[in-house]
Amino acid sequence: MRLLLSRLLLLLALSWGLFMAVRLTPGDPFAAVAEDARITPETREQLRQSWQLDKPVSVQYLGWLKTALTTGNLGLSLSQQRPVTKILQSVIPPTLALGAMALGVGLLGGTLLGVWQFQSRGRPSARRLETVLTVFAAIPDFVLGVGVLALLTWIGLAPGSASQSRDLLSLLSSETVDGWTAWVHSMWSLAVPSLVLGTGVALMIARVQYAELQRVEHAPSLVMAVSLGASPREVFWRYLWPLSLGATLDMLAILIPAMCGGVVVLEQLFRRPGLGSTLVGAVAGRDAHLIVGAGLVGAFIVVSARVAVDALSQWYDPRAHGRISSGGRS
Repeated sequence: MRLLLSRLLLLLALSWGLFMAVRLTPGDPFAAVAEDARITPETREQLRQSWQLDKPVSVQYLGWLKTALTTGNLGLSLSQQRPVTKILQSVIPPTLALGAMALGVGLLGGTLLGVWQFQSRGRPSARRLETVLTVFAAIPDFVLGVGVLALLTWIGLAPGSASQSRDLLSLLSSETVDGWTAWVHSMWSLAVPSLVLGTGVALMIARVQYAELQRVEHAPSLVMAVSLGASPREVFWRYLWPLSLGATLDMLAILIPAMCGGVVVLEQLFRRPGLGSTLVGAVAGRDAHLIVGAGLVGAFIVVSARVAVDALSQWYDPRAHGRISSGGRS
């Protein structure tokens, strides 16, 4: 209960901070929609009053908060002239799809890389792989995304390019079907940024997985399993690898908030509709209601994911349930 209350207070403080930051910055937030020469000063003033821009900032925020809590209405977007809730309903699913696919790529790829590094340690190939992973881990998502986009543009497979759907279909089928074309276009536009974002996640998870496998490989329970005649394969997959996944889940709780910046950057870079690109547009237009709404929804998604990962980590931890005993190197 205390944890839930702290999360709610965090979201409340975030909404206040976002609202105040937008309203207290220099300039007129209504200028983006009120610069039309056809709008008379009297009409412009009436519009400002309808948006409550003639009232103090604190009164604006309290009015917005009361409406949001009682009706679920997050206000109207100044820049898009639409309810914020309607806008968010259309942009949240693409962002969740991007984040979920990138997370899946990172978990699968990072786990496989970490296991391979551990089982191949000491070999020249493992040392070369570690060097390559270190170099790639230092590349920001934006730089990697630009490189991937440039390469795909050069070969005519960049998401959103005019020839993308035709070239992809020529690789898969000789027939052109409108529905199939749209599906391939949609999946390719999702897969490319997901792979870019998931690469950084995979590299971090691989390093954590490899380090944790080395740390727990001499746990007393594993030594006992070996002494009882268990095969090396059984010891690894039944005891050692499950024990190392706790550290992976802990790292996942850290990576999820860090992925938010990557989502915003890649949605802009690959021109994908989503929560991040909507937030960037709202900031550019000083659209207070949309900024607060998008910021709150993004924070709620991150907080919910963190709570879910923490709960999964506590449920899964073999040491918490006495299924296995861990230990460092003796």
